[in-house]
Amino acid sequence: ELSYRAKISEEKINTAFDKIKPLSTAPASATFIGKIPSEEVIEEASQRDIILERLLGIMLHLKTDISALNDYAKYFPDKYAEICREFSRKDEERSPEIKNLMNEISMKFSFENQNMEIKSLEKEIHELLPRLKKEYLKEKRRQLGDKIKQFEREGDEEQLRKALKEHDDISKELQNS
Repeated sequence: ELSYRAKISEEKINTAFDKIKPLSTAPASATFIGKIPSEEVIEEASQRDIILERLLGIMLHLKTDISALNDYAKYFPDKYAEICREFSRKDEERSPEIKNLMNEISMKFSFENQNMEIKSLEKEIHELLPRLKKEYLKEKRRQLGDKIKQFEREGDEEQLRKALKEHDDISKELQNS
């Protein structure tokens, strides 16, 4: 269908898709076509990676303004923050490489999700953003747990108290989200 619509041979499309490298190292079983990723932990790619890849794919496919993600940038792993900054630039300010990457992501997403309705994709964006924040908070809480253990071993009462308070604040925020 994509080949027919784009008036490009299937062979050329398949060659282009073969050149597209996935952003994460998630196994094929970790793809979430039309679904929100489950709560289970995937070793090769973090939940935040999977959520962000899905968000970027949807937003590029729908030609949604990527700058809408700016409010959530603090929840991005570093590599995605840089990608989003580049994607958020005006079209004329983007390098040809970034333009090509955006087109490849959009085309791959279109190919893998050709039966998805636009309304369900728009809804999915709004479902994924809170999930992104939640995964960030869970990861931060795990990191703080490690620091708390370290401060206990070292006997650093002041740092321990600060880390316990931050851990408590994050736990409350997670409970309310």
